[in-house]
Amino acid sequence: MLGELGPSRPDFLVTLPNGTEVYVEAVVANGKSDEKRRRDAILGVLYDYINDNLISPKFFWRIEIVEVGNQPPRSKAVVSALQRHADTLDWAELSTHWNASIQDESGQWRLQALAIESNGWVFRFSPIPKKPAAFSKEGRPLGILPMEAGWSITKNQLRAQISKKRKQHGTLDRPLVLAINAIQGDVDDEDFIGAVYGSEVVYVQCGSDGRPIQGKLSRARDGAWLDNKGTKHEHMPYVVGFQQLCPTNVALAKVCLYINPHITLDENLLMPKLPRLMPAQTCLNQIPGSSLAEIFGLPEGWPREGEANEV
Repeated sequence: MLGELGPSRPDFLVTLPNGTEVYVEAVVANGKSDEKRRRDAILGVLYDYINDNLISPKFFWRIEIVEVGNQPPRSKAVVSALQRHADTLDWAELSTHWNASIQDESGQWRLQALAIESNGWVFRFSPIPKKPAAFSKEGRPLGILPMEAGWSITKNQLRAQISKKRKQHGTLDRPLVLAINAIQGDVDDEDFIGAVYGSEVVYVQCGSDGRPIQGKLSRARDGAWLDNKGTKHEHMPYVVGFQQLCPTNVALAKVCLYINPHITLDENLLMPKLPRLMPAQTCLNQIPGSSLAEIFGLPEGWPREGEANEV
């Protein structure tokens, strides 16, 4: 049973099958900094406004970011300037030059391009002639958005998410479980393991002559539950880690409970059926469980063709 709580508490109060209650905080980890998320939100507002208000039946538009401002651009002013420019364009003339410069991409994008400044932002808009058959078709005028490098998720970022959420909610009257969905394709088990249990290190014992004689595999004190000051987050019994979970790959997404090794675990707090990782002295024991496909009763190969569009 899930019951939504107020904004000052975690996202959900979950009642497990045995009647035990835990708080669950859901987090999406995408590797982006707070500044990048803020910038994406600002640009999203601008893009939506352009798509909703620019009248451009004969052209798509490519947008490039030349300079980044500190304040949100004025969407209405940007569209007004772009609309005035669009209204002056001659489709036949531009199409001729466009086709002639098809081998010169840099020149092609500069044909009749317009730079617009707003609140420190500078955008360059380049028209792309549509085919005549598409003139009457409705659609978004922005055809090509700025391309940016992908964002990787590291164990440090996952660990920071755990600490941030634990500090955000302070002392609670029930245990807190953090469910993290790492949505970038390069995240794996080792990222989660390093985030919660610490980086893998080798301690080397040297002889009297200074030569190494024995190595011991261990974990550094840089995990979510243990640092150089001691144990942390004692009221968080485990973290639920999801890898690239989205509506169309529920049957394939990996999930695991990463158990806090520094507390006496109450078995009643565990979410049944899910796989879990249990630290045991110098190793990590993997306890198998059911996949999300088995838990939700999804058929093999789900979603089949056509089913993804129904999700």
